[in-house]
Amino acid sequence: MKKPKSRPAINPDESPLYRLFRRKDPSGKSLISEFQFAAGERLRADFEYANFERKLRRHGKGREPAH
Repeated sequence: MKKPKSRPAINPDESPLYRLFRRKDPSGKSLISEFQFAAGERLRADFEYANFERKLRRHGKGREPAH
């Protein structure tokens, strides 16, 4: 049985979601909620864990743009 890969580390400096979470609207409230931030980071981690980006690039490579 294969050992599952560990989840990728979160680097807040590279996360657009973290920047939105830190930013405040004029009333002082975050632009996104803590729940939305956590859900987005879980989605990002799952995306990276499954290597979807590599698969998308591989399948899209070499195709001519549609005219």
